[in-house]
Amino acid sequence: MTTYRVRLTDPGVAKTRAEDFERALLTNGAQGISYEEILEQGQAQFRGFLALIQGFMGLGLVVGIAAVGVIAFRAVVERRQQIGMLRALGFQKALVAQSFLFETVFVVALGVVSGTILALVLAWQLFSDEEFTGGQSAEFVVPWPLVISILVIAFVMALVMTWVPSRQASNVAPAEALRYE
Repeated sequence: MTTYRVRLTDPGVAKTRAEDFERALLTNGAQGISYEEILEQGQAQFRGFLALIQGFMGLGLVVGIAAVGVIAFRAVVERRQQIGMLRALGFQKALVAQSFLFETVFVVALGVVSGTILALVLAWQLFSDEEFTGGQSAEFVVPWPLVISILVIAFVMALVMTWVPSRQASNVAPAEALRYE
């Protein structure tokens, strides 16, 4: 395969000239394409790859939120006797529910803060690495409104997933919980 490159004085007509060359040399099987089209195709593939990665990250976030709910349900089941003991000692239903919610808030806050910090450090490392940027300077910009909105949504959804188990924990009857070992 032979490649010919043509330099134009007006880069704005590159697509038109590529189409003209292709029409003129169609019988020879020539294909005309501008560098702008090549760049657009490469960027479209890269955007598709990034969309795929974002989809996987979103799926991971949804699975993580669901896991918080599962852990909360298991905590209620495994601590049934402890909850019964607390209720027998006089702890109010609301206090038992709040203790489960507080536990979830603590775990989710640790995960959100540590995950965000690690992700920002990794992104900054990539942007400062010459191999990653190809030797060109790239400005490291964090889209704070998007990051904060995702973190708030994840935090709220994790609390919603914990609300039902915490209500279940508060409704455990002391006598029933302490009856069996």
